[in-house]
Amino acid sequence: MNERPLLARLTAAACCCISLVAPAADDTPTAVTPVVVTATRTAQTADETVAPVTVITRDDIRESGATTLPDVLAAQPGVDLSQSGGFGKNTTLNLRGLGSGKVLFLVNGMRIGDAASVDGAPSIQHIPTSQIERIEIVRGPRSALYGSEALGGVVNIITRKADSGRVEASVGYGTYSSKRADASVSGRSDRLGYRLGVSGFDTEGYDTRDDQFTDDDGYDNTSVSGRVDFAATDRLELSLDLLADQGTTEYDNCFDTTTFAGPFGDCSTDFKQRTLALGGDYRVTASWDTSLRVSRNREERRNFHQDAFNNEFDSSTTTLSWQNDIQIGTAQLLTLGVDGNRDAVDQPDNFADDDRSRTAVFGQWQGHFGDQDLVVGLRGIDDDQFGGATVGSVDYGIGIVDGLRLLASAGTAFKAPTLFQLYSPQYGNDRLDPETSKSIELGLAGDPQWGSWSVRSYRSRVEDLIDFVNSTYTNVSEEVEVNGLEFEANARIRDWDTAANYSWSEPVDTGTGNVLANRAERSFRLSMDRAFGPLRAGGSIEAQSDRTGGQFSDPVGGYGVLNLHASYRLGRDWRLRATMDNVFDKQYQTNDLYFAPGRTTFLHLEYSPGVGT
Repeated sequence: MNERPLLARLTAAACCCISLVAPAADDTPTAVTPVVVTATRTAQTADETVAPVTVITRDDIRESGATTLPDVLAAQPGVDLSQSGGFGKNTTLNLRGLGSGKVLFLVNGMRIGDAASVDGAPSIQHIPTSQIERIEIVRGPRSALYGSEALGGVVNIITRKADSGRVEASVGYGTYSSKRADASVSGRSDRLGYRLGVSGFDTEGYDTRDDQFTDDDGYDNTSVSGRVDFAATDRLELSLDLLADQGTTEYDNCFDTTTFAGPFGDCSTDFKQRTLALGGDYRVTASWDTSLRVSRNREERRNFHQDAFNNEFDSSTTTLSWQNDIQIGTAQLLTLGVDGNRDAVDQPDNFADDDRSRTAVFGQWQGHFGDQDLVVGLRGIDDDQFGGATVGSVDYGIGIVDGLRLLASAGTAFKAPTLFQLYSPQYGNDRLDPETSKSIELGLAGDPQWGSWSVRSYRSRVEDLIDFVNSTYTNVSEEVEVNGLEFEANARIRDWDTAANYSWSEPVDTGTGNVLANRAERSFRLSMDRAFGPLRAGGSIEAQSDRTGGQFSDPVGGYGVLNLHASYRLGRDWRLRATMDNVFDKQYQTNDLYFAPGRTTFLHLEYSPGVGT
């Protein structure tokens, strides 16, 4: 496939479609603007947010038919996923050209990660979509609010909440003998709310790797999520959240870590992930709210080859956060807080140093003055290994004319090396320096009658970027410069709900002039959905350019795929859903030597009270 003409044609088609919308504007239903919390750590509607934010709602997830979190994230602006195969296989998320280790992942606003992994990122491929209420993605540096890891942005996964006397269930079957079942129950009284959800997924998989091992690489996952909230008084609310999963993923080409014999086929990893968070929210006065939250995230991995134990990796992240939001008049909000977190590696137990603590104080001021919005943030970080650091950010928006806003942002960020990068006996380098970045951004956003659109241009400069060179981790001698452009549009075209996004990102090592490895510089998505009475049907076109090779990988070609989905109301409480991804069975890769899934179909039967109303 010649990728450049394809992307050009698709972009032109999207712009032409959007230009046809205006005549149908009178038929456009009034949309509910989602409330987001990740951009400023305070609640505001998406159209009030100056920072670039994408909100993926529960309805979005359900209509897409996506089974795993990477399936949902892959279609979002600025996001580029690289996967080592299909369901449950290793996944790297690049956000604005910066990899998973430079993207902060949260569950319900609290940090998650894997200190024993190469880049410190959590195993997002194991988080099931059935347990997610919504996802908020903030692109660009957010270290002033969240600290380390937030160079490229933040992904906040918000789990399902308590509802009033509700029971939901679904079953599904699809390609590769894939089976899925979900069930949940929730309820609420005057002061107490609860929800418990369970989910199971199992697939025989397919041969994901292009090598001499030709067996299918299966995957299974069982997960549970829970929520209890209690209004102790009219001013105090307590909450407890749980998200946990465990299972097995199979793969090929592993090595014995003791003798380095291999490669072997028939390899597998038994995994467990658990996140538990306790929170309290208290209204001190009519203009002062305070909250205290503590969470613990733990990841465990047991690796096997040919059913023989190979090695294990266990780590934990503990986080404490105290936040105060103080309203100043009607147009200003001051946020002050303290964060603390501790990363620890339990296995392997041969690290020279196996834990690290970090504390920070942060402040943020938000002001709204007529057509202008200004957000200023500052954070002081004290890392027990790397000492002090100060980062900040400024976001500014102004209405130029009715329905058109000018947006500008600038920020600095800080990222400490992971414990694995520092102290792994085979690959670590305890002389690493933290990564730092400076970013600027300029954009326009429109809110016409027919929908919404935005375009943003950005530049980031990352110093001391950490890379794997000659079998060890090292700081790149020169800085890395990332230039990019993002375009989004949502519209209603003759009863079709239409969305398009295009991203261009070029992360270049200025010392060598090379683009960072395994990045797709351009991506495009166009989706359209429409209701036909009890039937709702639609599809999407997704395309990416080729990916650069690296020290241990060859370049891979670009691709374009067509995905279709449909749902049919069987009654007030029942719905049948069907998806077909990669309709033309395109063979492609997002990681050298690892095949993406071919044509896959899935059929769900869903019970949810009121789903047909």
